[in-house]
Amino acid sequence: MKSMANSPVAHLTRRYEFSASHRLHSNAMPEEENQRIYGKCNNPYGHGHNYHLEVTVAGPIDPTTGMVMNMWISMPLCGLKCSSISITPT
Repeated sequence: MKSMANSPVAHLTRRYEFSASHRLHSNAMPEEENQRIYGKCNNPYGHGHNYHLEVTVAGPIDPTTGMVMNMWISMPLCGLKCSSISITPT
C-alpha cells in the first residue's frame, strides 16, 4: 500500500434533495384541540417539507485509486430511505 502522507487533499460534496411529511397529533386530546394546537401540521394526510442536504468528505487522494473515498460505499450512508417514524410521548 502506498503512503498517502504527501497526497493532495480533495473535498467531495454530494447534494441530495428529498421530501418528508409529518403529522402532529395526540390521541390524548380531542380532534378540535389537536387542530387548534397543531394547525396545518395536524392534517390527517400529513404536512410536508422539501429538504436539501449536502454531505462533504475531505481527505488525501489515494495514489492508487485516485479517489478520496469510494462513492459506491458512501451512497448507502446517505440513502435517505425512510418509511414511517412514529414518536409516542411517554
